[in-house]
Amino acid sequence: MNTVFVDTAALIALGNERDSFHSAAWQIQQALVRSQTRFISSDFVVAEFCNAFSRVKLRATAVQMVNGMYQSRAWTVVAINESLMAKSLELFTQMRGKEWGLVDCSSIIIARDKQLTRVFTADKHFEQAGFAILLT
Repeated sequence: MNTVFVDTAALIALGNERDSFHSAAWQIQQALVRSQTRFISSDFVVAEFCNAFSRVKLRATAVQMVNGMYQSRAWTVVAINESLMAKSLELFTQMRGKEWGLVDCSSIIIARDKQLTRVFTADKHFEQAGFAILLT
């Protein structure tokens, strides 16, 4: 089955018409849906996205998008449990020469565990980690 990890950058691009990646993100998302791709993300990514969309003008968009993620059978949102947090912190500690945040580290751990090769993002950190990024 075709599966892609969805990062915060893609959610922001999809939800914000003024984002420079908005049009490309919508085209990519539509192509992924047409090819029956499954989407995986995490509750850390959801939280980061909601924080970015916490302004009054964007909040309703965030709520609608997040509710859609949780209600869709095409989506899996991975909860960050104690084990995943420990692995994420370990990677975060190891990557002293990189500017990877903890959310990125947890996303990388999830994507590796699921043996994914593609990440729906513009974030070059995922490319540094060996993934193909879809927003370029």
